[in-house]
Amino acid sequence: MSKAFKKGENKTIAHSMKLHHDLLKKFIKLHGEPVLVHSPSSETIFKKILKEEKIKLPSQHKQGKKAPYMEKLLGLDNTIYYSLGFAYATRYEFKYGLLFDLKYLKNMNYYNGSVIQQCCKEIIKYWDKHDKKEIDKLANKNKTCKQVINTFYNQEYMGRTKIIFEFWKIEKELYDSLQKCKDKKKIIEIMKKTKGKSLIKYPYSKAHAKRYPILNRVQEIISKKQANLKTNPHFIGFYIEGKIPKNIQKTLEKDYKGKMIFNGKEIRKIK
Repeated sequence: MSKAFKKGENKTIAHSMKLHHDLLKKFIKLHGEPVLVHSPSSETIFKKILKEEKIKLPSQHKQGKKAPYMEKLLGLDNTIYYSLGFAYATRYEFKYGLLFDLKYLKNMNYYNGSVIQQCCKEIIKYWDKHDKKEIDKLANKNKTCKQVINTFYNQEYMGRTKIIFEFWKIEKELYDSLQKCKDKKKIIEIMKKTKGKSLIKYPYSKAHAKRYPILNRVQEIISKKQANLKTNPHFIGFYIEGKIPKNIQKTLEKDYKGKMIFNGKEIRKIK
């Protein structure tokens, strides 16, 4: 698992979701409607986006993106992820976010939930019904696998178990187990059907986002195109938690005048 996501390990899903809901409610009260958010995982990445004035596809970075196991399997590799609201910021304590209005959904795929998580959960659900030995083999691979499987079966969310599946902690192990499974083709077919059922097309996606901004799951938005901050009419500003570093403030004032900054409490314009 990437170090960028380590901060979310000790938070419960319920606690993270409450923080996300509170932040989104505050934003809607101030702005009038929900917002799409791309959350860079570090200050370094955020500053690079500001400098280049683009959110680039993974293939456009020098280092590329390593081992997108389930993304590649589901045709979601080399894409840019957004969320409806501040789910990633609150879950993983990401300080920065780039904000886009709901009309931008016209150019993206809107999923009514975390699509990779839903599809990965289908693997476990299939094995639970048809081949429990596969779950035992996965759980016994290492300590983290055991913890993730234990959480899935025993930790409650909204009064139910078998809801929380932290696939990102064991993605490689899960992928490897799937590749060796005798029912691999059947399971992948189920995963792809789950992905399709979760997709809501535009303009229904925009209507859904406005009507159901506060749900006990994360609406995930995926784009196959880079976002040019200077020419994109849907880019409206930034989420920046806490005090803004002087070098970032200087860049914002120089290159992003007129855009909004939401700090979790208020919205102001960059002057």
